[in-house]
Amino acid sequence: MSKTLPNLYYPQDITWAQLIFVIVPASILSVILFVITILIMATIQFSSWIWKLTDGISIYSHRGADNNDPRKRQHP
Repeated sequence: MSKTLPNLYYPQDITWAQLIFVIVPASILSVILFVITILIMATIQFSSWIWKLTDGISIYSHRGADNNDPRKRQHP
């Protein structure tokens, strides 16, 4: 008994049922998952950018980020 591979050069015709119930929903789902992934990555990137902008703000002084930053001159 020998097993043969399907002939991929001449694939079988796609039925309307396969198109409506399998191919189209799978295509829509893949686009939705792709968009969700891009939105999650963009949110992480944006929050990282915002976090870097606020780097150095101290909660111990109303003057802001110049408390312990040696690059900025402290004013009395």
